[in-house]
Amino acid sequence: MSEHQPSETSFPDCQHFALTWSIPESYAGMTSALLRRSRSFVQEYGAATDVLTFDSDTDYAVTRKVVADRGDVIQGVRIRNMWEELRQFSNHQLGRKLFERVEAPFFSPLAPGEGVVAGKLKRTRSNDAGAIVQADHFRDDGTLLVSDRRDVSDKSWPSQRVVTLCDRQGRPVHTWDSPRPLYFFWLDSVVRKDPSVMIVDSKTVGNFLHEYKRHNVVTLYLLHNTHFKKGGSSSVDVISALRGPALRAMDHYDGVIALTASQKGDLGYLLGDGGNLHVVGNATEGPRLASTDRVANSGVMLARLTPNKRVEHGIKAVAALRSRHPRATTLDIFGHGEIEAEIASLIDGLGPDSGIQLRGYQPNAKDAFATADYSLLTSRFEGFGLVLVESMAAGCIPIAYDIRYGPADIITHGVDGYLVEPGNIDELAATIREFLSLTETRKAEMREAARKRVLDFSDQRIAARWSEVMFTAIEQKRPPEPLELTASPAILEFAADDTVRVRVRVTFDRPTVGTPIFHLVLRGRETGAFIRHTARSVRVAGAPNSFDVRADVPPAKYQWVARDVLDLSVDVRDSAGAARLRLHAPHDVGASDHYGESHGGALAYITNLGNISLRMH
Repeated sequence: MSEHQPSETSFPDCQHFALTWSIPESYAGMTSALLRRSRSFVQEYGAATDVLTFDSDTDYAVTRKVVADRGDVIQGVRIRNMWEELRQFSNHQLGRKLFERVEAPFFSPLAPGEGVVAGKLKRTRSNDAGAIVQADHFRDDGTLLVSDRRDVSDKSWPSQRVVTLCDRQGRPVHTWDSPRPLYFFWLDSVVRKDPSVMIVDSKTVGNFLHEYKRHNVVTLYLLHNTHFKKGGSSSVDVISALRGPALRAMDHYDGVIALTASQKGDLGYLLGDGGNLHVVGNATEGPRLASTDRVANSGVMLARLTPNKRVEHGIKAVAALRSRHPRATTLDIFGHGEIEAEIASLIDGLGPDSGIQLRGYQPNAKDAFATADYSLLTSRFEGFGLVLVESMAAGCIPIAYDIRYGPADIITHGVDGYLVEPGNIDELAATIREFLSLTETRKAEMREAARKRVLDFSDQRIAARWSEVMFTAIEQKRPPEPLELTASPAILEFAADDTVRVRVRVTFDRPTVGTPIFHLVLRGRETGAFIRHTARSVRVAGAPNSFDVRADVPPAKYQWVARDVLDLSVDVRDSAGAARLRLHAPHDVGASDHYGESHGGALAYITNLGNISLRMH
């Protein structure tokens, strides 16, 4: 749909924001998807979208020009930065009141000449180990905007961090023990009192925005990559430390969005669905016209040169194929990254006739799909695999490892692409050979099927899906209400098949808002394991704020954890709030109870504080 013909179908009539930590100069992947989605909201529905950023080191005047030159923003999409805007605030906007004296404990800004200049408007101080322990931020006129200390050791202060916001004369206005209230101060100025939807794209922002609770703001957390620490080879594994804080607090978001149905399924199995899990894929441009310039037997890879992408697998597969069939295929690799030198060395070691070229980073690299026969994706894990649909849009047949997540959600094997056993270089080489051996008629059929599949990821369809998710979240949103819980002593039992059975009565300190959802939580102390299991609940007769809750956790869901202690809690979410409560044991535990016995590698025991835990062998 043209940007000049916005759809007349429904879209939330409110402010729209996309939140990310920063926009790097050589952006791709997540940032490209974020900008495309923001453009589509304008083009499809006429809904202006502001992209909000929080980093202090990027020159956003340069960034805006780079993004504009690449055609990734249009009228109606703005890129905004917290530090830029705070520097322009008046004393009134900063909260300065006449004759008010603000207490600012541990406020000790860097003296002129002290510290190291870190850009035009920032100076830092480091400790003997080289870690930054203070960062002072300034306005264009040289006055102090924010002093951020990270080395406070006074026990009267709740953390090592002291963040002080200053007025236009450099005098303290607000002091906090973390930067989050500063972020929220700015967001309040952006949102004002107007209804708003915030889509959180960055894992960094996602790890704190669940604390931003405003009655007029719907928050949606979008996962752009796997939630597992090592990519995950099954539906149960340790959650990535980078996404753990957000996912452990997923009930506090109005929506959590996966890019694929398979990831939503894994999230729901491992973490439970609190009624706020959704799927929305990434969008791409529509199918391109069939190219008449396609180079026969040519392959292409677009990837960051990092260990996760396993670009060397593509190189080795092509090299193995050419060792048996010297003219079988060529491979062009576009991208840069931390192992670029290693990749270049690997290619050089194959000699001048390897047929493999490292092309470096190019903003228009995806144009190579229009002339290549096939593309390769060899990652350990992905969130979606946007390069797959970009390749298919150009009729370039994708050959991808069948990893979590994306390839199997996008490709129908043998119809519009190929799926290969992850890590199997021999099978990868054989699949390339299989495709190149097809008749031109069969290749053309696959290219047409690939282009047709891409229609499912058009801007129009993906924007419409976002509209559905937003309306659902808005409809379920209620004014936030603090939620406190009390619980009876919990009963824990092991079934004959090692299923963990827990029963507990949970009481709200207020009337429930909507239908509450309960989960049993098992959280590891050392490994980072975090498991939630959906529980059944029945409202107690004569006690409308109390529920009898029961959860039966199958062994496959917890026995994968080894050499750790799992602490048991209950999570509760209703339409106005969420809370977590540690489960405690009865005072009169008897010999018939299952404490002190080992069942399937788990030993149930009572902690010194009287709480229930499982010690995993």
